[in-house]
Amino acid sequence: MKIAGGITASVVGVIVTAVGLIVAAVGFASPALADDVTGTYAMELASGEEATWIVTPCHTDPEDPPPFIQCIHVAESGGEFEPWHGEAHWGVGFWTMFVERPDAMTCGDEKVPDRVSYSWDAVAHSGWQSFISPGGCGSEPGESVAELFALTKKAPPPPPAQYQPPPGGPPPPAQYQPPPGGPPPPAQYQPPPGGPLPAGPLPAGPLPAEA
Repeated sequence: MKIAGGITASVVGVIVTAVGLIVAAVGFASPALADDVTGTYAMELASGEEATWIVTPCHTDPEDPPPFIQCIHVAESGGEFEPWHGEAHWGVGFWTMFVERPDAMTCGDEKVPDRVSYSWDAVAHSGWQSFISPGGCGSEPGESVAELFALTKKAPPPPPAQYQPPPGGPPPPAQYQPPPGGPPPPAQYQPPPGGPLPAGPLPAGPLPAEA
């Protein structure tokens, strides 16, 4: 059985105590600046498994950037498990993220999905990956599984994809084309045959027949 995280419930009490001590040491650290948190990271589990994290701000409007970042988008790829992405939120010196993964545990062709929690120190860039086993792959339902991981920044994040016009440039906008021969002349008033009626009172009998 291969697990996305490998320390069982017997050390959960130690984990909770360690996290509490780290929170107390960090205190109420301020949220991160963009240059401090965004980038391309090597993510390494204590078991030796490695993957790549691309970290970018959740806020993507370059014309109105936030003064501090409290939400980041994380995309993992390049490891032994399926790629995934999620959003982590800052609070009390830690980033916290929950990801619905289709392969929290694998054994042979069997893949067990589960909701995996990630929590890491915003300054030290190390923390815990954990989940509660739903059962499967020989594990008992309700078993707590956790593993340490560390992040090492390797480069800034890749530039965002930009729109590329088709070869030759975009087509020109459609313009109005008059019909052949030009537009028709505007309609004008045409008097009835025989000319307009004479002014004054109408005669008492029928109108004279036309010649």
